[in-house]
Amino acid sequence: MKINCNIAEDLLPLYLDGACSNDSKAALDAHLAACASCRIKLERMRKNESILPEQKDDSEIQLKEYTNKVKRHRHRAAFLSILVCVVSACVLALLFLTCRNMRIQANPNTPPVEDGVYNLTEGDLETTTEEISQYTFLTNFQKIKVCIQKGADYSGEVYLWNADYDEPIQYGKIDPARNSCTFQNLSSAFRYRISFDEEAEAFSVSVSDGRDVSFWNSLKNVLREIFID
Repeated sequence: MKINCNIAEDLLPLYLDGACSNDSKAALDAHLAACASCRIKLERMRKNESILPEQKDDSEIQLKEYTNKVKRHRHRAAFLSILVCVVSACVLALLFLTCRNMRIQANPNTPPVEDGVYNLTEGDLETTTEEISQYTFLTNFQKIKVCIQKGADYSGEVYLWNADYDEPIQYGKIDPARNSCTFQNLSSAFRYRISFDEEAEAFSVSVSDGRDVSFWNSLKNVLREIFID
């Protein structure tokens, strides 16, 4: 059975899919053997069948890669947003605590004291090395700072006593290069006395509770409370 090119073109898709009958296949084979034009059409159809699935797979892969890239970008952006919020909250909390500490330092509570006790919370004491041992001190800031006058030629130790004891509980070193010392970890529940070496010459001495009303000092106090205390 002979067929023309129009019928052959209609049969080519079925021929490629293996869906045409044996008779139609035989007739198409005979036509293709004699018709170069239909053979070219058949080769083109075969090439298109082999290329299109690959192109489709490539498109699906590219779409999947793009989707994954978008997801990663969204996850990264969400993580960064959360991180910025957490860091901002920590910074604001730290600033709040620092400002509160500065306010407390600048406006301390002044506890009542018994007669004969000098309350360093109310202000510094200006005295001399000869008279300092006559005072009993109270501090409400866990510190007592002793500072000698500038230019005083003194090198020796300064002793801190618990007013109820007969032995010094702390001592500090003072020399011309370092004209102050600070006693720390004190308690407002106790009263303290201060003395110099007996051979110390008479010169002016300033005694304070060691408060330093500044942003950086308050920040240091807050960080110490968070990470140490």
